[in-house]
Amino acid sequence: MPSAALLAAQAALLERRANDGIKPAHVVKRPSMGDGAAIDAGPGFALANAQATLEQYQARDGVALTRPAASIDAAAIVQAAVSTLSTISIPTRPAASGQPFDVNPIIAQEPSVKTHPTLLGQLQKDGQATLALYWLLIKLLDIISNGKSNGWATKEGFKDSVTANGMLNRRSANAIIRKLDGVFIDIDEENGRLYHRSPEKVALHFGYGKASGLPVFIPFSRLTSGVQMFKATIHEALFSGRPSGSRGGNLSRQTIQDITGASPKSQRTYEALTGIIATPCYAFLATSDEQDAAWEANQAAFVFTDHHNIQGGGKGKKYTARTLPNTFETSKSSPLKRASKSGTKRFNARVRRTDNEEVGNGQKRKTRVYFKDAKSAAKANGRHYIPSSRRATAQARKRPYTFMRQIDY
Repeated sequence: MPSAALLAAQAALLERRANDGIKPAHVVKRPSMGDGAAIDAGPGFALANAQATLEQYQARDGVALTRPAASIDAAAIVQAAVSTLSTISIPTRPAASGQPFDVNPIIAQEPSVKTHPTLLGQLQKDGQATLALYWLLIKLLDIISNGKSNGWATKEGFKDSVTANGMLNRRSANAIIRKLDGVFIDIDEENGRLYHRSPEKVALHFGYGKASGLPVFIPFSRLTSGVQMFKATIHEALFSGRPSGSRGGNLSRQTIQDITGASPKSQRTYEALTGIIATPCYAFLATSDEQDAAWEANQAAFVFTDHHNIQGGGKGKKYTARTLPNTFETSKSSPLKRASKSGTKRFNARVRRTDNEEVGNGQKRKTRVYFKDAKSAAKANGRHYIPSSRRATAQARKRPYTFMRQIDY
């Protein structure tokens, strides 16, 4: 039996509902074991009471509400949900003519394009980030429209896509296509197609070196969010292709600036946009003399005051330390995914250094050439070749001749 306190609270609740003009209808009471009534195996009495109260408030506010049936067929609900999910198609972006963007996010992942972060960093450093954005977008439109990469996308489909997503108008889209032509794409005016060039050809056009790290997949949403977000994606891709945290090694702001051309201030802006966590690092020096520390670490030396007794030497103790490059860790919810290293070896083989590139000491790199015999090797290097049979004679010994020097590789 309910206690006296519970009955008093129930009476107070009914009185308050009466003052508010709410009739206590459809109140389901908990059956008592002494009543001999069978307890329903359906929803509990608390849920039924809550549902009845909700219906009263809905009736007071004039909102129609259909009360669910007492018996719920769970199997029928699951079957209906499965059939609904199989037919729903939600477009990720507004559909453009000739470009089927109706990719179902429930049964398929967001379309993405594979690329090398170091290549994008070099393009950004040379001021080609905007063109690189639309180059990757054309590659992704090729995958979306054709189901696989056929090497081309329609010209009208590209213009419809950038205008539908609010990136460019049609006049600006035509200007971008003209800038991409001959560098990132080749235009087929007769068929209205844009043939995108491979990353190797783009790297060779600008004279870039080998790619390092793992390639990454950049999703469609990152390519349609503006140039600043794309630059932030390039910054994030540098760390997505490396192990997270300290396992990926330390990188200084200056090193990142040498790779992408982004200033430390821009780097912090990109990290705030993408959720990258930058952890400062420092190391303690053996010397306690500030002057010796300045000689050893230059401007990186500073005095570290241990206010929280982290080192165990007591609170407030001062140590001589130096700053180290930061460690970076991408967000766990980052849409960038690592790709396999397949194709990287072929990419690096095609962008191998040529004769015109300079080596670290400033000298020109010479081509490594193999010859079938010594005579052809001497002739190719502008030297006079003397057979061994003639070297034994006195006349040959008096003749001035030179041996081949070792070819620089």
